[in-house]
Amino acid sequence: MRNEKKYNKSIYFTMVFVQTIIHLVVLSEIFLKLFLIDHIVYDASSKIIIMDFIWIIILFLLENILHIFKQAAKIWITKQYKDVMPEKIMHVCQKLSLQFLEQQNIQEIIKRSDSYFEKSLEYTDALVSWLRLVLSSIVLVWFMRNTSFFAILVMSILVLVAFVINLRTTKNTFGFWKRYMETARRFNYLSDLQIKREYAYERRIYDTSKAMDERFSKEFDQAARINQKSGHTRFRGQILLESILIGITVFVMFYFALPNTMESITLGTYTAITETIARMLEELSRCAESVFPIREFHGLRTELIRFVENDFLEKGSANNFRAESPRENVLSLDNLQFRYYENNEDTLKGICFTFEKGKHYGLVGVNGAGKTTLAKLLLDLYKPTNGRIYDGTEKKTALFQDFQVYPVTVREYLLMGNDSNLSNARVSEVLDMLECSNLKQGLDTPLTLLTEEGTLLSKGQLQRLAIARAFLSEADFILLDVNWCNKIACI
Repeated sequence: MRNEKKYNKSIYFTMVFVQTIIHLVVLSEIFLKLFLIDHIVYDASSKIIIMDFIWIIILFLLENILHIFKQAAKIWITKQYKDVMPEKIMHVCQKLSLQFLEQQNIQEIIKRSDSYFEKSLEYTDALVSWLRLVLSSIVLVWFMRNTSFFAILVMSILVLVAFVINLRTTKNTFGFWKRYMETARRFNYLSDLQIKREYAYERRIYDTSKAMDERFSKEFDQAARINQKSGHTRFRGQILLESILIGITVFVMFYFALPNTMESITLGTYTAITETIARMLEELSRCAESVFPIREFHGLRTELIRFVENDFLEKGSANNFRAESPRENVLSLDNLQFRYYENNEDTLKGICFTFEKGKHYGLVGVNGAGKTTLAKLLLDLYKPTNGRIYDGTEKKTALFQDFQVYPVTVREYLLMGNDSNLSNARVSEVLDMLECSNLKQGLDTPLTLLTEEGTLLSKGQLQRLAIARAFLSEADFILLDVNWCNKIACI
C-alpha cells in the first residue's frame, strides 16, 4: 500500500495547501478593501490610497496565478496517480482465482475502483470547504470584535440553523437519489429485455412483452414518484434555507445600520463583514453537501484497501494443491474438495479420479451437482478447498456453455489462443468436419454486424466455431461443458 499512501499524501497535501493559500489571499483582499475604504472615507493621503490599490491588484494577480497553479497541479496529479488504484486492483485480480472474480460484490468493487481518483478529488474539495469555513468564521469574529455579544450570538444561531437545514436537505436528496438509481437500474434492465436479440423468440412465442411492459411501467412509475417526492422535499428545504439566508441578510443590514453600531465600526469594517458573511454562507452550503462525499470516499477507500490486501479472499483455498504427475498425459484428482466462498456446504467432496490422454469421459449429473465447478477446478480456474490435483498434461483447453464471440473474422477467432501459424488447410479441414465451412466469405467472414460484410450466425453455428477453436488447439485435454443432457465431456 506504499504507492496508495504516497498517492493520497500527494493529492491531499498539494490540493489542500494550494486552495488554503488561495483562500488566505482572498481574505487578505477583504482586509485591504477594508483599509482602502477607510482611507478614502477618512481622508488618508493619496500615497496611502494608491498603495492600497497596488496591494489589492498584486493580491488579485497572485490569486489568479495560484488558480492556474492549482489547475496545473491537478493535471499533474491526474497524470501521475489516476490509474494507481485501478492498476493495483487489476494486479490483485491477476492473482485471484475465478471463484472470487465471479462474485457480484467483487465485480462491483472492481467497477468502483475506476471512480476512486475522482472521489479522492471530491474528498479533498470537501476538506478544503471545511477549512475555508473555519478561516472565514475566525475572520468574521475578528471583524465583529467591537460589536455586541448579542449580535455575534444571533449570527451564530442563524448560521447554525442554515447549516442544519442544508445538511438535512442534502441528506434527503442523497437518500432519494440512491433509491431512484436502484429503481432506474431495474426498469433499464426490463427495457433491455424488450429489445435484446436473445429474448426475441420468447417474446414472439410466449408473449413475454406484456408481462415485462407491466413490470417496466411499475418500476418506471415508482422511479417517477421517488423523483417527484425528492423534488418537493428539496424545494421545501431550499425555500426554508433561502428564508434563513434572507433573515441573516436583513439582520446584518438593520443591525449594522443602527447608530450605536455604526459608531463602533467603520464603513470599511461593515463592508468587510457583509462580504465575509456572504462567502461564509456559500461555504456553509458546500460543507453541508460535502458530508456525503467524505463518508462515501472513506467507505470506498476502506473497501478497496481491504480488497487489495485480500487476506479475506483467499481463506479456504488449499496451498500447493497442484503438483506435477509422475505419469505423463494423465490428470489425477486426490480427495478433491471445494466450497464456494462464504458457503456453509461443500459443492464437491472426496473426488478421486484419473483422466488419461486418448480416452473419452462423460460426467453426468443434475443441475447444480457441480459439473461446471469440477471443470473449472481441472482447468485451474478455481482453487480447491482441500485435496490435490496431479497434472501430467502440457496443454488444456475448454468450451463452456457461455462461450463468447468477438467482433473479429472467423480466422482470427479460430486462432485465438492457438498457434498463429496454423495453415488454412488445417483450419478448413476442422470446419468441414464440423459442417461449418459454408460461410459467406470463408475464413475472412466478420463475426459482427458493425461492417457491411459482417454476418450474424445462428447460435448453433457459433457453437460449432467454438468447438473448432478448441479442436485446433491440439491440447492434451479438451473439456466440453455443454448443455447436452446435463453432461460434461472430457476428451
